[in-house]
Amino acid sequence: MQAKTLKKKQRPFTGFVHLNARAYGLLTAITASALLLMWRLSSQTGNYLNSFEIATKHQLYLNSPWWKSVSNIYGPYYVLLHATYAIGRNVWTFRLASVVVGILVIAALYWIVSTWHGYKIGLLASAICLTSFGFLAISREATPISSQLLVTIFLVIAIDLIKRNPGFKSLLFLVAVFACSLYVPGAVWLIIAALALTYKQIMEVFGQLSSSLRLTIIGTGLLLITPIANFLIRFSSMSNLATWLGYGLNGKVHALKEFLTNFLHTPMTLFIHSYAINPISTLGHLPLIPIAYSALIVVGLITYITRISNWRWRTLIFLLGASWLLCGFNVISPLSLIPLLSICGATGIAYILKEWYSVFPRNQIARAIGLIVAVGVLSLGAFYGVRSYIVAWSHTPSVIASYKSKLN
Repeated sequence: MQAKTLKKKQRPFTGFVHLNARAYGLLTAITASALLLMWRLSSQTGNYLNSFEIATKHQLYLNSPWWKSVSNIYGPYYVLLHATYAIGRNVWTFRLASVVVGILVIAALYWIVSTWHGYKIGLLASAICLTSFGFLAISREATPISSQLLVTIFLVIAIDLIKRNPGFKSLLFLVAVFACSLYVPGAVWLIIAALALTYKQIMEVFGQLSSSLRLTIIGTGLLLITPIANFLIRFSSMSNLATWLGYGLNGKVHALKEFLTNFLHTPMTLFIHSYAINPISTLGHLPLIPIAYSALIVVGLITYITRISNWRWRTLIFLLGASWLLCGFNVISPLSLIPLLSICGATGIAYILKEWYSVFPRNQIARAIGLIVAVGVLSLGAFYGVRSYIVAWSHTPSVIASYKSKLN
């Protein structure tokens, strides 16, 4: 009896240590992403802007003061941009909004992967996403397109919460994510996909809530979507509606041949041969994701397909498929798939380490060697991705030609 009592007293301490380790992992992921994304943020391009950033600046001035930005497409991003730009009117603070979005993506990615696979795999997944060339390119450029990455990863978190812990808080978070995602062009289609995955849980949870909690959820959703609804009603036109739906966001698709070309080019651009989204987001024809990461992502995808009965894997496969389809229609950028693919890479690492540990269940040296090899492979990919962007990218002729405008 005494031994049992002692065991029970020890459990809270063990849990406390585990929570601390996960919290330290989150702090590490946030710190690493902040340092890398902010390093030479303005000086890398000689304090010049490209044409996309000039368009962002023009939109920022059109929606001044800041509260005018709320009721607009990409409203939350422009509110954040007003806040960072108010710190000091220079290129560094102008790009800081996208950096903040990038840090949020890494933090969210770490949270979901550490929930599924533990904090160590969560850190490795964060490294995969953070050091991918495509992620670095979009998170250091002052354009609201970076918001698309935030939508995909937060949808995964919201779906995970409502399925794992169905209740009022999970449903409220899901509604908030859906509502905020509506400000991002083309995200409505991903929301429909997420609704298809969670409709049953939403109805079950909503039916069990009291009237006051139901009103809270409905009121929160209506409050958050009011600004974008106001924009679509006040400035109702086919062009605004088409933009909000994502049509023509990355170029219009007029025929089946164009759709098939975009559809096939998406995985090619990510893994094999880049068909330039724009010359600023790529390095020649090199893929957006290093080959070392690609191998882990393939292992992760195979794991999902062979264990499709698991709802987590079904969720990721479904969202990846929906996102890939939208890339075919040029509704979203292939860059928005990077967080989802990073989760696949994390699953690949977790599967390989699990198999390795099953061969050496008690040999601590062999287990440590397996982890060291996994970290080594990721380090090679990280070195390649960071070096490609930090060193090589800014010296390419297309980039030099694109960054010609001063921030006035």
